[in-house]
Amino acid sequence: LFIKYSFGDWSNKDILYEISIILVSLCSLYIKTTLVKTFYKKDVFIEIETLLNYLGTAFFAFEGVKTSLTYNNNKFMALFFGLCTSFGGGIIRDLSNGKVPSFVDDKLNILVSFMFSYISLLIN
Repeated sequence: LFIKYSFGDWSNKDILYEISIILVSLCSLYIKTTLVKTFYKKDVFIEIETLLNYLGTAFFAFEGVKTSLTYNNNKFMALFFGLCTSFGGGIIRDLSNGKVPSFVDDKLNILVSFMFSYISLLIN
């Protein structure tokens, strides 16, 4: 939101983008806290939670690069904004879940951020 406030022009597209990120984060938290705990055992829950964390990180990275390219930024800046979005989204997701940010404990999350930011850069 801070980057959008600083550099964006807040069109209807930007507002829908922010709402979609918030809704995906809330749905991910709901799935992890309610549905998965009731239907699966504890060890399976940890694996599904890890998978959802990686998917959320990939989503944030992909959307950050895509949005940055819509503002005609160069590829380096788009990669930078994709990484900032994925790190920030992951940190907010983990802090709202009451956990230590996964980027501190799990270095694979950093690799997922770089990988999906670069893939998004190649696709777009």
